[in-house]
Amino acid sequence: MGAVGNRRNLDESSARPFIRKSYEDYLEAILVIRTERGSCRNVDVAEFLGVTKPSVTKALANLTCL
Repeated sequence: MGAVGNRRNLDESSARPFIRKSYEDYLEAILVIRTERGSCRNVDVAEFLGVTKPSVTKALANLTCL
């Protein structure tokens, strides 16, 4: 899978805004949590965004590749 993941019915250029917005949400969550608590764990991001911990781990791994 590439940067688009399982979104096979979309070409990469049409999926980019979705991907950017999703990653932006993760980065914003990290910023807010770190500002409030001083540190941030995957579980904190998962709770903040209402997603699963594995989703956070995968998203952060994908962010490191950008």
